[in-house]
Amino acid sequence: MMNEQLERERIEHNEIYDRQQSWILAEAVTWERYYQHMSRPPHEGGTLYGLDHQIFLDYLQRTVKASADLRVLDYGCGTGALGLALAERGLRVSGFDLSDRGIEIAQRAAVQSGLAERCHFVVANAQDLPFADNSFDFVVAKAVLHHTIKYPGTERELYRILKPGGKAIFFEGAASNPLISLARRFTIEEELGDVPLTIEGIQTFAESFSNVNIRGYFFCYMLKRLGYYASDESLPDRGRNRLGKTALFRTLLRLALAIDRALVNEKRTAWAGRYLIELTK
Repeated sequence: MMNEQLERERIEHNEIYDRQQSWILAEAVTWERYYQHMSRPPHEGGTLYGLDHQIFLDYLQRTVKASADLRVLDYGCGTGALGLALAERGLRVSGFDLSDRGIEIAQRAAVQSGLAERCHFVVANAQDLPFADNSFDFVVAKAVLHHTIKYPGTERELYRILKPGGKAIFFEGAASNPLISLARRFTIEEELGDVPLTIEGIQTFAESFSNVNIRGYFFCYMLKRLGYYASDESLPDRGRNRLGKTALFRTLLRLALAIDRALVNEKRTAWAGRYLIELTK
């Protein structure tokens, strides 16, 4: 059953990465180019996850210092864009993904970007990582943990490959936000083996770690989901702004964000639509 699920996810992600390769292969990947491409918020006409990326990348920039002495793992790297952007800042980066197509594109992009000496990408799954114990100072990923958490042993592998004191940093959707549940009902089908993440589920996953820090973001702002649609056939179009192109919807999102800033802070995780998760070994 697990093998069937892994194969399904591999095939589906191969198809997605095939459609995504044009951007990453168009020109050299740099941190600035990646940040600008990924971080335009939906209330400014950007993509569904634009503000998510902005928060995540800003946090990485503050936390993961640009140093050739640090080793970073791009966990579930896809086409390798995040890992390449970090390598361009001077870090030593490895990446893995279940998708052989994603890794092929990542390797091509590393050569094209002149980063092949600082990047190493490999096909693997999170249950059996091909890295030595205590290898990495940081493990980073956005919207990956909700795929891998369901597979037995992934928490042990994550713990094993981190150096003592090393950190795993994830940015993920939260299952507890009712606006996400409402929006998903109307805008998106069940997809790619997603597991809704709860505080309790994350804490259980991270029992071996010395510290678990979960920050919460967004409540009303999760209405942004209603500005997008997707189905199994149109999954790659999920990030394209639909209603968000209208001035009215963008105004509503700005209002929702202002309300969130008044009502939701990083400690009110029960209200959150997104989690920034930091696990310390």
